[in-house]
Amino acid sequence: MIDYILFGNKNTFKDYGLLIQSLTISEAQPKEEIIDIPGADGQLDFSQSLTGDIKYQNRTITISLAKSKNQNCFGEYSKIQNDLHGKIMKIILSNDRNFFYKGKVKVKDFDRYQLIHSIDIECDVEPYKYDINSSNEDWLWDPFDFETRNN
Repeated sequence: MIDYILFGNKNTFKDYGLLIQSLTISEAQPKEEIIDIPGADGQLDFSQSLTGDIKYQNRTITISLAKSKNQNCFGEYSKIQNDLHGKIMKIILSNDRNFFYKGKVKVKDFDRYQLIHSIDIECDVEPYKYDINSSNEDWLWDPFDFETRNN
């Protein structure tokens, strides 16, 4: 099976014909509130003082998509720019389909002068990976209606 990434409803393989060359997901770094008191030993850590738990910074997902040199990739680059660049969307990895990341997608570099064409994408996503079936997602109720049904 070929690995792909879904950006919203856009599939990197089916819609653009691009394969994943590399994928890096950074760790979500904890937010730290550390104060150094002059004249005192050590430091004071207020990271958990307000809520009692740790809060995290966004994480970065870096993706490099590729296509062989004998296939035109410039059209896909333009499509990806139009479809994804600067938009906040769900990002689903094919090998982890039960979860999604949510964040802003930035289409970075396009290299068409190497042995393979590559398109680099960087995503600034929320620190957590969310369950597809989570209860905080919009729920699609049964659309059947007795008054408007067709016979």
